[in-house]
Amino acid sequence: MERHAYSINFWATPTRARNDGTIPIHATITLNGIRASFSTGRKVQLADWDNAKQRVRGNSEQAKLINTYLQQILNKIGSLELELLQRGYIITADLLKDAYFNNVESIQTKTLIQVFQDYINSQEKIVGNGISKSTFYSYTHSFRLIKEYIKKQYNRDDMFLLELNYSFIENFNIFLKTEYKQRINTTVKHLNVYIN
Repeated sequence: MERHAYSINFWATPTRARNDGTIPIHATITLNGIRASFSTGRKVQLADWDNAKQRVRGNSEQAKLINTYLQQILNKIGSLELELLQRGYIITADLLKDAYFNNVESIQTKTLIQVFQDYINSQEKIVGNGISKSTFYSYTHSFRLIKEYIKKQYNRDDMFLLELNYSFIENFNIFLKTEYKQRINTTVKHLNVYIN
């Protein structure tokens, strides 16, 4: 997991002044020379904006509220960067912006165990009227094995779908062969649950 050197700058442009004399505060994420900008949704009187410090001047309640909000943006993007790195993303300025606005699908995604449990629940309803008891048993057996594998291999109880890759499948195959001495035909049946 490699962190990236990015910057977040806040700015307010006089040319964008509104009729009430306020100017909107924008944020720009810069990473590797690429920028992604967005509105913070906050505005300030031009005379109250400190361009050098990128904060609202003064100690008024309004100034404190806006400055606290800008700090929260910094904190949230920092946390999102770590989360995205842990899920295998290559960080870009646009990705951080999308994550901030909750537009990155994987951040909302379910986990493998959640998806598998939902599948087991749906299949249980059609046992004897769509699938056989032996097929359903095979599904539940695979479910138990994958939970055991994740615990032993990763010391975790679950994994995000984004984390699943060829290495995950291949190591599961090795796990089945070494821990349970299963032959290739049996391992293929278990693996098909995840591949399909």
